[in-house]
Amino acid sequence: MGRKKDGGVCLATPTGDGYCPRHSPAFNADQRREWSRRGYKALQRHQQVLTKQIAAVVPQLPPDVPLPPVPDPSAPDWSDATKIREYLQDLAVRVAAGNVPVSVAEMLRKLAESVLKVIDIEIDALIAEKVEQRLAAGAQGGGMDVIVERAQP
Repeated sequence: MGRKKDGGVCLATPTGDGYCPRHSPAFNADQRREWSRRGYKALQRHQQVLTKQIAAVVPQLPPDVPLPPVPDPSAPDWSDATKIREYLQDLAVRVAAGNVPVSVAEMLRKLAESVLKVIDIEIDALIAEKVEQRLAAGAQGGGMDVIVERAQP
């Protein structure tokens, strides 16, 4: 571990004088600014290369790779658990047939899992509301005929 000029600990790799290049008194502010400028330019070049690589790969993707739901009428309907299950079954068939990369399917599975958690929370809220209504009706003399219990998966 290196040291800062103020004596604090710097987690960067120290040079021979015990300081990292950013904190070493052997280098001045102009040199540090130049390092930052060169680093920024290198980052820009790297981003340009990545952009070109992505542009080259996109046309090679299968046209029927399913995408996550978007506000589009042709997007998959994930409005309930049954539709999500059917979507995932169809996705599994496509993966098995080699039409969808496993990495894409895994990302879509995670998205579907998140949607299912939201649906679960919505169901819990509805159940709680119904129980409160029945309890309130019971307190008013209406009785409580049914107690709703959430089934455990």
